[in-house]
Amino acid sequence: MPWLTAKDVTTDPVLGEVSRAVAAYKWMLVETNHAGLRHRIACWFRHPEALGREGKLIAAKQNAQKVINRSPEHRAAFESLVSAQPESVQREDNLLSLLNMSIKS
Repeated sequence: MPWLTAKDVTTDPVLGEVSRAVAAYKWMLVETNHAGLRHRIACWFRHPEALGREGKLIAAKQNAQKVINRSPEHRAAFESLVSAQPESVQREDNLLSLLNMSIKS
């Protein structure tokens, strides 16, 4: 895959697991357009497709939180992923919100 570079690939299983969980959550955020008014209205009107996407988003968030809280190494890998992002992306993504409802370690 020519668009991948050596820095995009990891052999660390913990970092790989955290990266996959966070990527799945971010993908569901994009797919649902969660902050969008259209999605919120569709959910409010109980549209089956919007509710299905919302359910997938909730499941992806819970999975990401579960993976992040699996061990101190998982939490450290998550924090290193977030800190590697530019500050503007950190504010926009707000991935640290995954830690707000996390289980205390």
